[in-house]
Amino acid sequence: MAPSVFDDKAKAPAATDLKKELGGSAGLWIRLIAQVTTGVGPVSEEWNFAGAKHGWSMRLRDKERVVLYMTPQDGCFLVGVVLGEKAVKRARE
Repeated sequence: MAPSVFDDKAKAPAATDLKKELGGSAGLWIRLIAQVTTGVGPVSEEWNFAGAKHGWSMRLRDKERVVLYMTPQDGCFLVGVVLGEKAVKRARE
């Protein structure tokens, strides 16, 4: 089973599908996007199908750089944060 609850390549997730699958976590999904937008600036939301093993995930992009991967699951979601070399160095300090 794919990490994403959405695994049909032919159909990208719609907002109504996302809300239904996330359940009570849907508000957290929306708030996280809003917080990233506040901290980073305007981001674009892009659905990406990474294959049958992974399913659909959302990428938040700041211009050409992906800053966050969000993978919807049943009632929750996974988040992957993308840090560049400078950000990793600062985080370790």
